[in-house]
Amino acid sequence: MKGAMTSREVVAKTLRFETPGRIPRSLWILPSAYLAHGRQLVELLERYPLDINPRPPVVPELPPSYRAGTYRDEWGSVWLNLQDGIAGEVKEPALSDWSALSGFKAPPVWTADDTSFVTERHRRAPDAFTHIVAGSFFERMQYLRGTEQLYMDLMDQSRELLRLRDIIMDYLQRRVEKCLEYPCDAIHFADDWGSQLSLLISPKLWREFFKPCYARLFEQVRRGGKFVFMHSDGFIMDIIDDLVEVGVNALNCQVWAMGPDKVGARFRGKITFWGELNRQTTVPRGTPEDIRAAIRVMKENLAAPSGGLIAQSEIDNLTPLANIEAILRQW
Repeated sequence: MKGAMTSREVVAKTLRFETPGRIPRSLWILPSAYLAHGRQLVELLERYPLDINPRPPVVPELPPSYRAGTYRDEWGSVWLNLQDGIAGEVKEPALSDWSALSGFKAPPVWTADDTSFVTERHRRAPDAFTHIVAGSFFERMQYLRGTEQLYMDLMDQSRELLRLRDIIMDYLQRRVEKCLEYPCDAIHFADDWGSQLSLLISPKLWREFFKPCYARLFEQVRRGGKFVFMHSDGFIMDIIDDLVEVGVNALNCQVWAMGPDKVGARFRGKITFWGELNRQTTVPRGTPEDIRAAIRVMKENLAAPSGGLIAQSEIDNLTPLANIEAILRQW
């Protein structure tokens, strides 16, 4: 008798619409969730194992970038965090003045810590589906220039902005090349493109300035034999067709900001939706029954009979333990 499929096989079949037999489980855990729930959260994850990037069975140490206070990132921008366990905001962009662009260099694309993390994860969970984060493009430009300034830059498109675009693209392409050398199934990109109501810039500008860059990066990943995963918060309905076109296999987006019924009517069966439940309302403030009802809606609207949906939610210190269990159990 043939044995049960591994997590890697279930996720791959989901992405390829090859009828995996069940919906694979994923969970994004902000460090603040461990601060709130500690060992109880670890025990839940042991009872309901994740198929994608499973966590080690320990309460992790709080990363420097999630500690209250200020810190300088590897690109030179200074962040302010007001609360342990939650990411902060850039307060001193490294390139707030274009004069700093002269001689500016990207950081190393790979570190010894990267190697240690990836190889240890593979050793601990060899049958899990794993992805490596390549990084952000639009968000990195914001961190380096400041959000308001970048929006003005995009209107002018000076030679300095084009130079910055080239620096970040070169970094991401070299980062992808390095990621492909290590054991993983997908490469993950992340850029928040939407507000609550619309895209942050015009679809026309997005297609002219950013889409060709994504197309090059995603083609590089696919040539390397890996899946393309992408995260983008907000209302991004206007560009989902474009993301399908340039090769995104799994899209993590806020389907509840756009409406699961509307998203499903247009894109069900065209791309795999990597969650997610509404982390603004249902996940932190709803009841376990609210969560179960929302999951039923997502299954009905986003999952095709052959696949196309990964169970995913993001949790933090505001998420009750009972809700986390409902999320993990209901899928």
